[in-house]
Amino acid sequence: KLIGPTGREWPFSPVKNYRGENVWPENSIKNYRIQGTSADIMSIIRTKYYNKLKEQDLLQKILVVNSVHDSIVSDTTNKYIDTACRLIYDAFGEVNEDFYNRFGIVLDVQIECEISIGMDLKNMTEVKL
Repeated sequence: KLIGPTGREWPFSPVKNYRGENVWPENSIKNYRIQGTSADIMSIIRTKYYNKLKEQDLLQKILVVNSVHDSIVSDTTNKYIDTACRLIYDAFGEVNEDFYNRFGIVLDVQIECEISIGMDLKNMTEVKL
């Protein structure tokens, strides 16, 4: 089994290749660790963002409506757009420190985000903070 930096475990067994030979699924072994750790990082970011909204009593004003892979979608009124952008930006910016505090591991890269706003996903404008 493979154990990721957050403690997540992935059991692997040999699989039969096209010749009927038992081989280790090398691509899966490599990808599970990368994709799984990325999912763990995004879980930390989502939780951080939610807690920031909660601390500022904004859970009813800025709604987290979806999260897929490395994307977090919120819905709010024009009044709270700047606040929502700042909070999500800060949540991403703090994840390296949070990851180190939780797991004692320094991430090799600074996790950054891109923020776009719009009335729907087709008509978005990037926000620079």
